[in-house]
Amino acid sequence: MPQSKSLFNGKVGDGGQKSGRAVSDLHDLITAAGIGYAPAQRDKWQPETLSVIKAFRQACIDSGNAKFLDKLHAELNKNCIEPNDSTAFNLAYQANILIEMPCACGIGGIIRLNDWFSKNQILYQTGADKSLGDRATYKLSGFSGWAIQSIARRWQSGPVKMDCTTYVNLAMGVYFSGEAAGKYDASTPFGGTSQNKIAYRYDFKSLERSSIDLQSGKKIPSEITSFSDLMEIVNNFDQNGLYIVECAKMDGFVTHMALLHRGMIWEYNIMKPKNGTQFFNRPIEAFAPFSKGPKKKFFIYGL
Repeated sequence: MPQSKSLFNGKVGDGGQKSGRAVSDLHDLITAAGIGYAPAQRDKWQPETLSVIKAFRQACIDSGNAKFLDKLHAELNKNCIEPNDSTAFNLAYQANILIEMPCACGIGGIIRLNDWFSKNQILYQTGADKSLGDRATYKLSGFSGWAIQSIARRWQSGPVKMDCTTYVNLAMGVYFSGEAAGKYDASTPFGGTSQNKIAYRYDFKSLERSSIDLQSGKKIPSEITSFSDLMEIVNNFDQNGLYIVECAKMDGFVTHMALLHRGMIWEYNIMKPKNGTQFFNRPIEAFAPFSKGPKKKFFIYGL
């Protein structure tokens, strides 16, 4: 999958495309925005499509709450629509499939992303824990500081939903680039028995467990790359660092992943929502019970 995605490709309408994929994507976006317009042919430009777009522009201006209002005024009488138009952005915004990026790197950027998920009460994507996830998150081309989420490879009505893998992937993109950029890619073929570790995409390495020499006080590497107790992590690594934690069955089948920083686990989880969201920020001691039941092991990745 690509890193970024346009709302549709190229100008649609007068002086532009009037059939094909771009028109289909535009009609999907209009439907996702909840306008209630069903074109006779999804991939064909209709006279009614232009009427709907112009009415939407006027409604956005009248509300006073739309994004990029100055550009909307300039677009009011256009007989076409382009992917970088404020009209197109506001359709996506109304469809509730946009994620505001922090535009700040490092731990501070991830914290701001976490705050956005919590504030907007973003839930876990149903079925993603059973490999039935159908959402992909892209950097929104033409609009700095925004990401967009497709559902089953099309623009559909939101809200945005996440899972443990898509969260870690997006947060890592933010960590290095402030948004879904840099080494970020929308694909998430991770977990299970996959060797395409999300950590490797961002040059994180598998970390070894170590013990302490009682006489010298120095760490002695053990060349063991899995941990049986999450509390071992606290004793092994720099608490100021950022780590990816994979939770796996004893055969190495990865069932969950999260981020770890200063003894706190950041994750999307199928647990009962707290304060309206299934993004959880909890001490590693509270995360440790996740290992109860069938015996599990943990893989840790860091710089």
